[in-house]
Amino acid sequence: MQFDADGNMVLGPLSGDMANFDFDSRNRLVQAGETVYRYDAENQRIGINQTRYVINSQPALSQVLVKTKVDGTQTYYVYGLGLIGQEQNGEYLAYHFDFRGSTVALTDETAQVTERFEYSPYGVLVSGEAETTPFLFNGMYGVMTDASGLYYMRARYYNPEIRRFVNQDILLGSVSEGQTLNRYAYVTGQPVSLVDPFGLAPSVLDPGMAFSPLFWKPAYIRTVTNCYAYALNIPGYHPNPGDQDYEIIPFLRPNCDNLMSGAIEDGLIVPKGGLCGGTCPKGYHKIQIFFDPAWFRPDFHVFRQDKSGFWSHKPGKGGYINNHDADGKPILCPITQNRDNTPYGGRNYPDYCGTLCAPN
Repeated sequence: MQFDADGNMVLGPLSGDMANFDFDSRNRLVQAGETVYRYDAENQRIGINQTRYVINSQPALSQVLVKTKVDGTQTYYVYGLGLIGQEQNGEYLAYHFDFRGSTVALTDETAQVTERFEYSPYGVLVSGEAETTPFLFNGMYGVMTDASGLYYMRARYYNPEIRRFVNQDILLGSVSEGQTLNRYAYVTGQPVSLVDPFGLAPSVLDPGMAFSPLFWKPAYIRTVTNCYAYALNIPGYHPNPGDQDYEIIPFLRPNCDNLMSGAIEDGLIVPKGGLCGGTCPKGYHKIQIFFDPAWFRPDFHVFRQDKSGFWSHKPGKGGYINNHDADGKPILCPITQNRDNTPYGGRNYPDYCGTLCAPN
């Protein structure tokens, strides 16, 4: 293998042979073997050879909406919390994923399985054909499998043949986490328990109701998840309780009444009597809503109880999850602990609105 001065692999394995790799001045891969890649001004990949893509760049993880082949055939992709289906020439296929978000089957409108796929731990396709869909390994998250065998993970390309990315991570890594210092390695050598759909940093597979800073740390999750979404255990921005938009509608201000009623409209239920706000049925966890009426724009904050029994919270979109109060103490019950972060440039949430039960 050979590398240029920027750490890009310019000669290396590709589909069993050695191939040349070309990069532009922004260190984007523009050609691998005979495959040519094109990008737009927003750094979104919009084409491979003669195939063109329409991209939705608004979500944290960009989405391919339409694929157009050189013969004019178009495939439309449908998304929910991730990729869920595709339509081509009036035929609809639904995706089915394993715990890593890799496509394991496609079914048609009659629920008949049309394709099955299997992978090695590092993503090599060991069963199935990559002709029906480019969304295979980690396909739920929009990772694309190219005909060359490379996986497009947005920021970089991953080569499962060598278990490495073809260029360096722009993140330098941390001495305290030695495995991150290898800037070519895929998910620090833990492909069964970690994923990296953005090509920048590994994240934990859905940890359920465990307190998991590593899962919620990546920017594509952290920057689009507010305190309410975190409390509901939904990675990605969730509207305010009851879908009320307090920022766009100037005269609509949050208060304890509309926060609680809105959350109940979202499907949350009232707990039975018990300590720290009550007891939830099996399959639910407690959340607590607090309110700050003092600022020019009143605000609310939500805590959740993790499966350990301790509580945690996330300070808005962009903040990191935390399981300590303003005094630095573990949160045993938010109602009785210090929520005043004004000495540290944060906010105080003095008013307790109530406790509700949210599905795990």
